[in-house]
Amino acid sequence: AIENNEFEMYMQPQYNVSEKVICGGELLIRWNNPKYYHQSPLQYIEYAERNGLITQLTQFINESAMKTAKELEKYNIEVSVNVSPAQLLEAGFVNGLLEAAKKYEVDTTKVALEITETFLMENFELVIEKLKVLRKEGFMIHLDDFCTGYSSMLYLKELPITAIKIDREFTRSLNNDAYSRAIVNKIASLATSLELGIIAEGVEDEKQSAFLNKNGCEIIQGWLISKALPFDEAMKLLDQYNGKDKKNKKEGGKE
Repeated sequence: AIENNEFEMYMQPQYNVSEKVICGGELLIRWNNPKYYHQSPLQYIEYAERNGLITQLTQFINESAMKTAKELEKYNIEVSVNVSPAQLLEAGFVNGLLEAAKKYEVDTTKVALEITETFLMENFELVIEKLKVLRKEGFMIHLDDFCTGYSSMLYLKELPITAIKIDREFTRSLNNDAYSRAIVNKIASLATSLELGIIAEGVEDEKQSAFLNKNGCEIIQGWLISKALPFDEAMKLLDQYNGKDKKNKKEGGKE
């Protein structure tokens, strides 16, 4: 797949409900081969790790993410990319990412690295210094799958987290489950108190979106806006939501 350039980075838009614009996008790797297209990217990482190709795959992801981030800077869009355990624990991961950012002259404050809470539970001491280095270099750090583990408060206290993501397990039950609504409310309140960003995943309908916005979560991600798209299609959607007419209206009609 690496030799045949079968990997591609898709983007799932993140939408600011209050401003009614796309404000970011999560970059997700896809394997454009009919045999493997529907497999989880986590499996790609496992395959690469077992076969000694994790360095090459990580290099592809880093290069693609930084190239995309540079292309989106003019739109003031923040991109986020998932970092797997195998990648983050790799000896040269930090230097490789910094080199890719330098190569494309990327504004690192517009790039977020997403790490999962479950992973942190098992490797906290090993990753904390790496994340601090990356944060010092300007990268945003998003804590994914928030509240699906056991020690969330420790991560918020010790790690340089800039935003938390509300897991789709909570979001999808908002319309019919009081427990999910209470949990989401508390997560949003905590994040606001700590001056952290909040992104809700898995938003599929307007009712969920309205509840999240009312409770302080303005940024949503999910099929209500769009599934993950190839970059060209994502750019068309970006133009649809953040087009010239809207920009002119926001700026008082001035070019």
